[in-house]
Amino acid sequence: MEESAGTAESSSRASRPYDLLIYGATGFTGELVSRYAVEHARTAGVRVAVAGRNHHKLEGLRDKLGAADLPCLVARTEGDASTELESVVRQARVVINCAGPFALCGEPVVRACIAAGADYLDVSGEPSYLARLGIGDDVERNEIARAAREAGVLVVPACGYDSVPADLGTLFVLQLLQQRYREHCRAKAGGAAAAVARLFASVECYMHFEGGVSLSRGSLEGVSSGTFFTLLESMSHQREYQAWKRGRAAQRREMASSSLSSAERPDRSRPRLHWEHSRGIHGVALPFASSDPLVVLTTRNTFKGEAEAQAELTSYAHYLLMDSVGACARLVYHALSVVALARLGSWGRSRLERWKPSGYGPPESVRPSISSDVHFFGEALGADPADNTRQVRVHVHCVCKTCEMYEATAVLVVESALCVLRNRDRLPYTGGTYTCGAAMGALLLPQLQELAGTRSPAPVRFEQVEAVVEPIEPSTE
Repeated sequence: MEESAGTAESSSRASRPYDLLIYGATGFTGELVSRYAVEHARTAGVRVAVAGRNHHKLEGLRDKLGAADLPCLVARTEGDASTELESVVRQARVVINCAGPFALCGEPVVRACIAAGADYLDVSGEPSYLARLGIGDDVERNEIARAAREAGVLVVPACGYDSVPADLGTLFVLQLLQQRYREHCRAKAGGAAAAVARLFASVECYMHFEGGVSLSRGSLEGVSSGTFFTLLESMSHQREYQAWKRGRAAQRREMASSSLSSAERPDRSRPRLHWEHSRGIHGVALPFASSDPLVVLTTRNTFKGEAEAQAELTSYAHYLLMDSVGACARLVYHALSVVALARLGSWGRSRLERWKPSGYGPPESVRPSISSDVHFFGEALGADPADNTRQVRVHVHCVCKTCEMYEATAVLVVESALCVLRNRDRLPYTGGTYTCGAAMGALLLPQLQELAGTRSPAPVRFEQVEAVVEPIEPSTE
């Protein structure tokens, strides 16, 4: 662990005119983030400002939010605008970047924040972009992560939906697995304190969406234009990202084995595409190509060997739960059609832009009918305290319930920023590139749970569905 930020640095940041600056505020997601910040952070005394490339659009946003005195700052990311951008972000303690695609627009804002000494958060999700910032990489090998560490600046990408539910949901499951095993050992010891070994666990994540235009029904109508074209841009960087992944393969294999014997490692092997009809969920489990596994495994590697209060993750699987085979076929058809058009150059892209014009997102009339349940199934093996020659299996089922994914993104990224603002000197790291879970998960998870208790319906809530500790019968073979 690193020491907390120095007094001089904290004093310098506190003297800045704004606590929170939202860059890219006039886009679909940026507007939702700005609205949440104005309604829930600004009213609590947080000094909020918005920024973007177009002053006219920023003024329109201010009018729409009904915040006549909301500061609007103009800064561009193109060309030689780095000095202009740096002077704007230097006015804030924390910057939330909502301007994508991040593979094209994200890095200039990150570098400006590092130069200006402002902590950086964003709502990105492109694996190649996260890898460029240092997520999943060795800090000594990554120039941006190293510069952030030396400057004492936190760079925390992927603070929206669905990265934070996956990251914190896995943390929640790992904590519960270790806690239930500890309670089992204590009960077997007659209530006395008992030495408890750290468990090694596997986790499966199933994302399911409710609503007529949801992904789980095979629809892309609920996907905003920003997300849509971010995905297309991410596809163009797949070769670069795959090469990076191959270079990190040895480290991932080492993490997966973790020097465990086969008896200690839970067996969660199942077909990549499968029908899930037990454990309280039903549908077609479709392997979901996203940045979430990279985020989850990076968080767990960061905490590896440090957090004795949670089980250690040895494997993670990530699925999109489809309502039916037909819904799965529709989604695959739509995805292949989009890929085909994207490969037709400017003509194909123009057709896609007609379908998803700039600023498009699910309308406000539709969003309340859309929600998501992210299910987590964790399993671990441990020694039976009553008989060291036998083992017990610890199984936990948890769920993260959220509102519509863009509304949830606004909640998650602003609450993450508030967590940094309130707890900067309590965070485990003073600077560098980290996932949300590694940078602040131990503080953000209870903050979100407390928030869920004060709002109805809760925008984000983590719940335990089931926890079972059962002995494993010895093999008769």
